[in-house]
Amino acid sequence: MAMPGMIVTGGVFLLYVVTGTLATITGIWMPQYPFLSLTADPYFAVLGFLAGLDICLGTGALIILYMMHGIETTRGQISTLAAFIGFGFGAGVISMTLPTILQVLRVG
Repeated sequence: MAMPGMIVTGGVFLLYVVTGTLATITGIWMPQYPFLSLTADPYFAVLGFLAGLDICLGTGALIILYMMHGIETTRGQISTLAAFIGFGFGAGVISMTLPTILQVLRVG
């Protein structure tokens, strides 16, 4: 479930960044907020939050699978370590974007 979510969220996130950057540079679009700001751009924050959630879901499932199966090989240990690092990255993104998300939900 995390992989299709990441493909959709990542695609929309990339589309927003690329088209928004091009539209801002050419002067077609002038947003009322700082573009690509974690604290002011609501679309960037929501898409970042969803990407972080997808990362946490995917790496959390990988950690649980390795813990249930057992970590006997060096490859398993390295994969588990990488999954924990990825989980921390996703949780960090969620932590950085959560105040903006809560502000958008209160206002919006």
